Amino acid sequence: MNTFWWNGGFYVRETEVGKGLPGAVEISQEQYTKLLTAQSEGKRIVSDSKGQPVPLRAYEYLENDIVLFDTTKEFQDAQHKAVNSIKTFANGIRQSISDHPDHYEIISWANKTERAERLLSGKGSLTDQQIVQIEAQKRDRNESVAMLASKQRDKAERHAMQLAVIDGLIADAKIQIRTASNIADLEPILKQFKASLNEELKALTTQQQSQQTSESNLVTKTIQKLRNIFHL
Repeated sequence: MNTFWWNGGFYVRETEVGKGLPGAVEISQEQYTKLLTAQSEGKRIVSDSKGQPVPLRAYEYLENDIVLFDTTKEFQDAQHKAVNSIKTFANGIRQSISDHPDHYEIISWANKTERAERLLSGKGSLTDQQIVQIEAQKRDRNESVAMLASKQRDKAERHAMQLAVIDGLIADAKIQIRTASNIADLEPILKQFKASLNEELKALTTQQQSQQTSESNLVTKTIQKLRNIFHL
């Protein structure tokens, strides 16, 4: 059985599809086996100027029947992959610090923040007050409308600070990737980005938790003073 290479594919002369192939090149069984192995390894098969099949790795190409390597395209693809890796890692962090919210929760957060700002600035409507009051009652934590609105605003601000850290580090890493000189520069950029992101978010979270504790203690002391004044 004779095997032929033609127009980017392998054909057998005895088969109907193998009949009448102008310019087809006959290849040996050994060559055919090697080419199939090359394909299974991810290589692509192209034809040289004589129509002979030539296996090529990624970024290799033929020029005057000489196999050359496209280092520019390889580097561009590596940069693109590095940017995607940063985005994927950052998205995972965003989901983690937000406790993996769904679409409806995200919309709810935006609405709560806007409503809280209106109430705390004295511009809230009766409906705004009723909505927050209902949630406060269901939470059953002895919160007033103002207290819950303040918590919602503060939570939004903390989250915004965390996102600012993430977005800033992403922008910096992208610039480093775009201005890198070669592929070897990219991995250290990725490692530094991930390390910096984890460290800075950890420091920010510690700072925010400390601030929350201080504010909570201040509120507790203020309430206690008022109770003492009014003998409650």
